[in-house]
Amino acid sequence: MKRRIAAFLASVAVMVALSMVVLPSSPAQAAPSCIFPTISLYPGEAGPNLRYGEVSVSFVVCNNRSPHDWTADVTKSQVNTTGKNLGFFIDGVNIRTTFIGDYSRYWTLTVNASTCVPRVGWPCHATYTLTAEFQGNLEYYTYPAVYLNRTTGYLTMVLFRTP
Repeated sequence: MKRRIAAFLASVAVMVALSMVVLPSSPAQAAPSCIFPTISLYPGEAGPNLRYGEVSVSFVVCNNRSPHDWTADVTKSQVNTTGKNLGFFIDGVNIRTTFIGDYSRYWTLTVNASTCVPRVGWPCHATYTLTAEFQGNLEYYTYPAVYLNRTTGYLTMVLFRTP
C-alpha cells in the first residue's frame, strides 16, 4: 500500500514537473514587424496659442527591414478656419531624411508658411520656416518606434504638438 501511494505521488510529481516545462505560465509576445504611426503638428501663433492648421506625417518602421526601407510621408497639410480668417497660408511642406544608421533613421519636416493681409496671397508681411525632427529606431534592436525629437519656430509662430 505504501509503495502504491509512493508510486502515485512520484507520478504526480513527474507530471507537474513536465507540465511546467511544456506549458509556460505566459506565452512569449512577439514584437510587431511593422508600425504605422501618424504624428500631427499644428502651426499657430505662440502668444495667444491659436492653431492655424494641421500637418500630419505618416511613418512605416519595421523590425524586419533595413532603416533604408523605412518611410515617412506628409499625409495632411491644411489651414483651418481660424488660419484662413487671419490670412495664414501653408506655402509648402516636405519631409526629408537627414541620417540613416544601422538601427535608426532621422527625418526633418519643413513647413513654409506666410501671413498675408488681405487674404488674397499678397502683400505677405511675414514668412515662416518651421521644422520638426523625427526619429525612427528599433528599441532594444527589436521593437520599432517613432519619436518627435524637437520642433523649431519663432517667438510668434510655432508648431504645437496638441490641437
